[in-house]
Amino acid sequence: MLSSASVSASRSWTLRWTVTVAPPGALYWAVEGLINLYETHVGHSDKLIAAIAKMAGPVDRSALDGRIAAAQRVLDSDAITTLNVAVTDINAGRYAETRAVIGELDFNKLSRYERSKAEQVLYTVSYMEGNYAEAREHVKKSIDAGGLSRPESFNAHLALVNIDIMLRLSVTSSERTADQPVE
Repeated sequence: MLSSASVSASRSWTLRWTVTVAPPGALYWAVEGLINLYETHVGHSDKLIAAIAKMAGPVDRSALDGRIAAAQRVLDSDAITTLNVAVTDINAGRYAETRAVIGELDFNKLSRYERSKAEQVLYTVSYMEGNYAEAREHVKKSIDAGGLSRPESFNAHLALVNIDIMLRLSVTSSERTADQPVE
């Protein structure tokens, strides 16, 4: 990184460079970022796992091995395929089928990521059906499962605000309807 440049009396340039050394945990966080990306990827790559394990070095190896094992369990799980089928059903407007597909999952055996995604699917179905109270519960469970990335968590919190608005609008709308005389 170039920190500054100055001109001496003879009109030559003197450059001073600042070298930034990464803190000891930076490599771990870089590797963890790769693993997070890997966990969200559908597929399996022994080469990627080997490259990530090689990058970590012996200091962070035990923590990394646990993350790699978790990523492998996610990718070996049938839940990813099931979630993809559920998303296809949502996109086709087949909400009952989506609920049935998600109902096949054993939530106790899902990873945090899978549980969060399954709850997001159920949120989408509930929201599209106009069941905002149920949708809110699913968003909350999706966040609480702990499998969302930071941007996904942010979007989930925005969804909670949106649902709260929809709930208030539906109450206000039903109050206006109840106040109108029946003819």
